[in-house]
Amino acid sequence: MTVFTIGMMLSSCVTSTRITPRKNVTVTRVQNPQIIVYKNVNYYHSSGIWYRKRGNRFVVVSPPNGLTIRRLPKNYKVVTIRKNKYYTYNGVYYKKSNRGYIVVKV
Repeated sequence: MTVFTIGMMLSSCVTSTRITPRKNVTVTRVQNPQIIVYKNVNYYHSSGIWYRKRGNRFVVVSPPNGLTIRRLPKNYKVVTIRKNKYYTYNGVYYKKSNRGYIVVKV
């Protein structure tokens, strides 16, 4: 009985942590990226993180202002700045438009 109780106590302390790579970090793979072409440049978007390809690797970047996506990343936040509604995730701000969500500078 004591072993079972200790096991339950240990498993209840387990938490998961999401690690978000910083800008200019290079990774070898991007999981299920959505490829968005903006001004003839391919951007790779996965789980709210933006990448550009350099050789065989991907570099974390900020998306350019004006780039449009259809859906917001999971766990986005809604914020109001100077009476305007924005959606934000990982330091990137989006404004709703007829075609989706546009990356904007706030």
